[in-house]
Amino acid sequence: MDDVVVVNFKRPMLVLKIRETYKAPYHKNKFINVTIPDVSEKRKFVKLLECYTSNWSSGIYDLQFLLRKRTTMFNELYSTFTRFDVRDGMVVKLWKLSPYTKKEYPIWEYFREGRKRKQKMKKKVTKKKPAVKKKPAVKKKAVVKKKPAVKKKTTTKKAVTKKIVKKTTAKKKCAVKKKPAVKKKVVKKKPAVKKKVVKKKPAVKKKVVKKRK
Repeated sequence: MDDVVVVNFKRPMLVLKIRETYKAPYHKNKFINVTIPDVSEKRKFVKLLECYTSNWSSGIYDLQFLLRKRTTMFNELYSTFTRFDVRDGMVVKLWKLSPYTKKEYPIWEYFREGRKRKQKMKKKVTKKKPAVKKKPAVKKKAVVKKKPAVKKKTTTKKAVTKKIVKKTTAKKKCAVKKKPAVKKKVVKKKPAVKKKVVKKKPAVKKKVVKKRK
């Protein structure tokens, strides 16, 4: 019976680049933070990896979790959580079995658990609520429609409309300011020239000649 492996999600996971003869921590991203919700679906986990792998070189990588802390007697011990292939910055393959031990990587167990939880949630949603008994329908009384009353023809006298001439309101006269009266020039009359009075000579008395008898 296989031993149950407890994956440590509290510490960041170590990234190793697989070479032909050895594997070593990858210099661009040595550690990646992984949480349990990140491994609930394969699609979600691949999306998390591709946030880091966009500038990685193509090749095979291991993601390892801390299995045992450092002590005075032993160094830190890591165990492989998953193996994946990167090509042109994209994750193209997640390995299921280890090429050395032929055992399944722990991440696939989390994928199965996440799928089960999802199916349970769907079943809860699809459960129908208990049918509520409907009250018997009350029969409505037949309503007899009354015939519409015949309207009597009424002769309407045409009202002669008188044209109403609206009186225009008297316009207010604008107060025109009168120009100041121009003072007429007073021409002084020249003093009347006194006419020379010619004294008439006294009338000469005619001599009366008495006729002799």
